[in-house]
Amino acid sequence: MFNIAATRQFSRTITLIDGSSFTATFKVIPDDEIRTHALDTPESETAFVSAVVTGVTGVTGEEGEKLPYTPDLLAQMCGFTDIRLGFLKAYREGRAEVRTGN
Repeated sequence: MFNIAATRQFSRTITLIDGSSFTATFKVIPDDEIRTHALDTPESETAFVSAVVTGVTGVTGEEGEKLPYTPDLLAQMCGFTDIRLGFLKAYREGRAEVRTGN
């Protein structure tokens, strides 16, 4: 049974250009909410990522310690173009799979 009010989410592994990777968990938002995000500046991309990412795992600090997900960690990660674009690509691809029922 499908419950329309249920929070829908999915996870994707994001691999960066240097071969490192982490996993992000996203919530699926409605099309009309997606259309409110311009996605034409780093700031608007970061705002969108902040709206859809609910967690990240597999991120470590400089000394190799595991970093817990926080909004500050997400903002720090979004300060790098490759990571921010990785989030956007993962959301787009994952959402397409969710739409088709895969």
